[in-house]
Amino acid sequence: MVDISKIRKLKEKSKGRKPRPNFMPIIVIIIVISIVALLVITVPPIIKSMQEEKILSQQSLENAKKNAINNINILFSEYPSDPMKAYFITKINTAKNQDDINKIIDEAQRYIKLKEYKENLKNQIKNIYGNYVSESPLAQKVMSEIDLAKSIDEAGNIYLANLEKLKEDAKQYYISKYRNEVVNSKYVRVVIDDREYLYTTDNFLKALNNYDLETLKNLKLYKVTMCEATLPVLASYCGNLPKPGDKIIIYEFVNFSKKNIIKLKDEKKLFDYYKWYNIPKNETINKGSLPIPISEAIVKDVYVIFPLDTVSYSESKSSKVTISQDDDTTSASKDVNINYQLTGISNILHAAVMGKIDYNTLRYKLRDYGYRLNKLEEDTQIFDPNVVYLLVVEIPSDRAPEIIGLDLDKTAIVKIKE
Repeated sequence: MVDISKIRKLKEKSKGRKPRPNFMPIIVIIIVISIVALLVITVPPIIKSMQEEKILSQQSLENAKKNAINNINILFSEYPSDPMKAYFITKINTAKNQDDINKIIDEAQRYIKLKEYKENLKNQIKNIYGNYVSESPLAQKVMSEIDLAKSIDEAGNIYLANLEKLKEDAKQYYISKYRNEVVNSKYVRVVIDDREYLYTTDNFLKALNNYDLETLKNLKLYKVTMCEATLPVLASYCGNLPKPGDKIIIYEFVNFSKKNIIKLKDEKKLFDYYKWYNIPKNETINKGSLPIPISEAIVKDVYVIFPLDTVSYSESKSSKVTISQDDDTTSASKDVNINYQLTGISNILHAAVMGKIDYNTLRYKLRDYGYRLNKLEEDTQIFDPNVVYLLVVEIPSDRAPEIIGLDLDKTAIVKIKE
């Protein structure tokens, strides 16, 4: 059974309670407004900042591209027309970031390094051939192979594999050049490392094959006309009498006295002294009587100069005449003795020519006088320093003024052994 009193109490309680207001919508609205306000305040600066960062990033990339292009121009400064230069610049302009740009620069540097290495190898080949590089099929072939090489190692191996063949090929061009230059020449002067050598053309052509490539490239060749000159030389400055056909070097003793002012001609001779003996230019030499090479020469004839009155010659002749008849014959006999003596070599020679003394006897007695004198000196080890030789020599005509009139006591010769 329902308790009416309880129901009545409940109704009275419900009538006395006030309803609660609902604040949730208001709170939501406030939150939304706050968020919107926050977005209004913060988002534009963020967007602006992002835009600025994008602009800065783009500017930085553009600057990096400009710097990279400058680097490409520097790398290709020696090869401005190389098509790879435009290729690398195009790649840089289309790069998306700094890493891509760095990779392009690295690639360009490797390309230039290989190209420079190839150019160095080709320049060495050009140096081997000189002006003949364009005439050599072998040189052109090897340089083309080097151009096609994909790496430094490949290019280097191509060069080394062909180096000796290139040198030998180049030698033949120089040998052919010199052969053509000496046509119709009897004598030539060759200058090698500032040293002068006189050759007959035949001997020079024989020597050509023995020269190395650098010598062939650097030697200087001159055609020379020869003339004959007489040269008196003391035996002490000559040694044994040379033979016809021998090649000699003529020296002059030049006095570089500190007390005297060296004339221009002597300065040249002093320079020749340094050059001949390979003395460094900054090295001091004791100036005095120095042997300076004047010229090479070829011996044609040799003579011994006798002191005027130190040689005598005598002859004696006898003849007997007998006349006889038969029983009534008278006989007569006559003995004739002729004795005479000549003093001085000139008198003796002229007497023989005039028939006053026996020509053949004199020739036999004085035959090879100089060589027999040298042999006797060798056998006895006794040397006569007073003997004077007179040499008839062939010399280059442009050296004749220096050789003619050389003082006897300032002239020496050295025989060249070939």
